[in-house]
Amino acid sequence: MKTYKANVRVNGRMVEVRVQARSNIDARAMIEGQYGKGSIVTGPNQVG
Repeated sequence: MKTYKANVRVNGRMVEVRVQARSNIDARAMIEGQYGKGSIVTGPNQVG
């Protein structure tokens, strides 16, 4: 598993989130599942 970070918009605020996933595509799916489709502003990018 790799760690990915992304900036998402939550209630009008930008928040950095990190998830552990196998790939960038999996990380995007996890983040959009939790915060909603279209909520990702930048990323997800692998950390480290």
